[in-house]
Amino acid sequence: MAEGFILGIIQGITEWLPVSSEGILTLVGIKIFGRSLAGSVSMAIFLHMGTFFSALIYFRKDVVKIFRPENKKILRFLVLSSLVTAAVAAPLLFFAMDYFSEISLVFIVAFVGLMLVFTGLAQFKKPETYFRNAFDLKNKDGLVAGVWQGLAVLPGISRSGFTIAVLLLRKFRDSEALRLSFLMSLPVVLGANAVLALKGFTLSLGFGSSVAALLTAFVVGFLTIGALLKISRKINFGWFAIFFGVLTLLSLLV
Repeated sequence: MAEGFILGIIQGITEWLPVSSEGILTLVGIKIFGRSLAGSVSMAIFLHMGTFFSALIYFRKDVVKIFRPENKKILRFLVLSSLVTAAVAAPLLFFAMDYFSEISLVFIVAFVGLMLVFTGLAQFKKPETYFRNAFDLKNKDGLVAGVWQGLAVLPGISRSGFTIAVLLLRKFRDSEALRLSFLMSLPVVLGANAVLALKGFTLSLGFGSSVAALLTAFVVGFLTIGALLKISRKINFGWFAIFFGVLTLLSLLV
């Protein structure tokens, strides 16, 4: 049960920061609790359902507005980006779950560490001007953002970090990039858990501990989302992702 609470707290906090909550949860599951890669990744994806409901409540007004006629570009963007994400993420997820279990633990940890460093470096490049908003969304925005969101299914790659970064490079205002990124996450979290259910993956924890972890992720996520989103706008967490990635690589020497 304690493991469930710890994992839930980690998910509830790191989901709102561009540092790859999935990568961190996977590492904690493998290195600290001795879980398998498949079980750790499955649990990380499952816990996103907790913060899914946190984000759904927090962004409820934005979600309702999506279905208004004047916001049809946002709805089209979300549908297109979700379809592209599914096309990219599904084969990657199946590959990771089916074949990574046959690879040594050292390689897996090294891969996640390198992806965290890459995620951190990707956050340092920003455009000089921000002027686009949701009313200026184009099909290309959905295609590009969907591809990068799909790649984030791999542990160590931050979904929010990558999608926010690519939207900034597409010259969207930082506040708009942040809002669009989290709206993009809602259908993807549902889709990822549906894939896990269809694939028949089992979680690394028992039923009681899994429920406790899910509820903890929801409560902690709901309590922290406002403050952490404000902090993430002001602080470049690229350094944090790089530090955590380097620390992960150094752990291989211990």
